[in-house]
Amino acid sequence: MTDPIHIIHRPKHVAVIAVTAAVVIGAIGAIIITRPPAYRFATAESGVIEVASGAGPVAETFILSFQASGQIESVSVRTGDAVKKGEMLAALDPENTAGALTQAKAAYAVAEANYAKLESGATPETVAVNETALAQANIALANALAGSLTAATNAVGNATDQFFTNPNTSLPQLSVAGVNFSNQNLQYKVQDERAAMNGTLASWQQDLVGATASSSGLSALAAESKTNLQSVGAYLDDLNTILTSFASGDASVAAADAGAVSAARAGVTAQISALSGAASGAAQAESALALVTSSARPEDMAAAEAQVTSAEGAVEIAQAAYDNRRLTAPADGRVTAVHVSAGQTAAAGAPAIEMSGTVSEKPVHVMVPAGSVILEDGVSYVLERTAHGVAKRQVTVGASDATNTEIVSGLSAGAQVVIQ
Repeated sequence: MTDPIHIIHRPKHVAVIAVTAAVVIGAIGAIIITRPPAYRFATAESGVIEVASGAGPVAETFILSFQASGQIESVSVRTGDAVKKGEMLAALDPENTAGALTQAKAAYAVAEANYAKLESGATPETVAVNETALAQANIALANALAGSLTAATNAVGNATDQFFTNPNTSLPQLSVAGVNFSNQNLQYKVQDERAAMNGTLASWQQDLVGATASSSGLSALAAESKTNLQSVGAYLDDLNTILTSFASGDASVAAADAGAVSAARAGVTAQISALSGAASGAAQAESALALVTSSARPEDMAAAEAQVTSAEGAVEIAQAAYDNRRLTAPADGRVTAVHVSAGQTAAAGAPAIEMSGTVSEKPVHVMVPAGSVILEDGVSYVLERTAHGVAKRQVTVGASDATNTEIVSGLSAGAQVVIQ
């Protein structure tokens, strides 16, 4: 006889508890899985954003330099000074640029007078005026010729003879304390250039003996003098390369030596400019006199008009050079560094004064924290809080600073945005 089957009945409340627990656990899991990510929100509001004076999202830094080389006449500021836009900070000696501007204006006046007189026909008075203008231009050229020889002689003798033994012979030898002459080719070149200077200066002086404003051939002497000045400049450049590139001794001594040569080079460069201006003025005055004493043919009138245009352009260039000798503040701000002082020779393009623009406050209608703006493919967005989560909104941004960004369009004040 087989044994009976025993069925074990579990209490119903145990099954109910098990099912309930499973449902609760599942619900908790669903909550954990479907819960949206946690966001930090900020409210878009009106306010102010700090911007640099003028324009720009940040304070601007300015590194100012002179456009031409020359001796510094004055420095009007120190590090830390507050300055206003347009305020003069430093200036070069105006001697060379003022002279060039005066000559350019004189040449322009001659060109205009010549054109007007050609239109009405030359009179004895007109001829006399142009003859006087030519005489004055030739006086300026004769003075420039004499000044060129003096500048070259001083540059070679006073500024460089100290670096040679037997400088006034055919075999000068470089002898500079603290300089390692490792570049013998350049050393020999400089020695040959110094030897050549003796003959150049001697023949130049002989050619200028007796040269006056009434002498013929002043234009040829001007061309010769310009060539000689350029040779002196090349010699000074080579010598300066040796002093700056191969110094092995006291750096301060080497810098002083190089500075003396650089100053001499600046003087030669200025003299080339002055000589060129004087020669140009004399040539224009001579042409003007020739035109007023000849018949006013159509081609003569066209040439006179072209001279007026050319002379006007020369005045603009000379005026710009004169104006550019001054460094002025490009914006309200504060001086952060001064690299120059009065009496120094400034190099064109070298940093002279540094300053930063003043930060001011710009009122804005809507702004959000800077970290709220998302940039994708050149388009700006924010994530705006909605009743069902967040929505991506395209916006147009304006000014910004380290903290906030201006929203020009696409979002209203009071909206809440996600902070990234």
